[in-house]
Amino acid sequence: MRFASTLAAALFAMVPALAQAAFYHDQTPSNSLAAAVRVDAFMGRGFNPDVGDVLGNNLSTRLDWVTIFGEGDGAFDYFSFGSAGGTIVADIDYTMLFPDGFDPQIAIWRDLGGGSFQLLAENDDFSILAGAGGSLHPFDSFIQLDGMAPGRYVVGVATFFSQANNTGWDAGRSSVIEGDRQYGLQIVTTAVPEPEAYAMMLAGLGLTGLMLRRRRD
Repeated sequence: MRFASTLAAALFAMVPALAQAAFYHDQTPSNSLAAAVRVDAFMGRGFNPDVGDVLGNNLSTRLDWVTIFGEGDGAFDYFSFGSAGGTIVADIDYTMLFPDGFDPQIAIWRDLGGGSFQLLAENDDFSILAGAGGSLHPFDSFIQLDGMAPGRYVVGVATFFSQANNTGWDAGRSSVIEGDRQYGLQIVTTAVPEPEAYAMMLAGLGLTGLMLRRRRD
């Protein structure tokens, strides 16, 4: 809790109030691909100095993102989200610089439906230049996928050394996140609006059409 509280307070001080809704403090069991926590409702857009691409260019006002404060529970963590396609970024930040940090490893899967998943990429260490900010140690992980199709995806977090496959982190070849370990994770994409957002958008379009018809009459 000490890491998450300190890091959350520091980032809240840096990030405008408009974007602070895009933070999620994970304390729920999410130790399989099928049980991945859906973070769609926490996606937002607004300046965040730690949201960026592989070249360090900031993406926070161009794409949707969520910052996840994760805590280990002796298992792996998985987070599910819908994407409208294009670029998807998963970026571990700050983790190695805190007393309760660890050497993380991340992976991204595509949800094929029916309980099936396809492993797209995994990473252990990456250049600190990636991600705009926050990746301050070469042990912090980073993945960027471009040209992705619309759909549902999952990001998984484990401890080095781990190996992923189409069913998730291979339990026989992977290391769980111990209960006293914490991490920060950025997930970046063009989010798919939730059904409620679609309903509001359609209602707005209908109201606009009605007003235009009345003006013509």
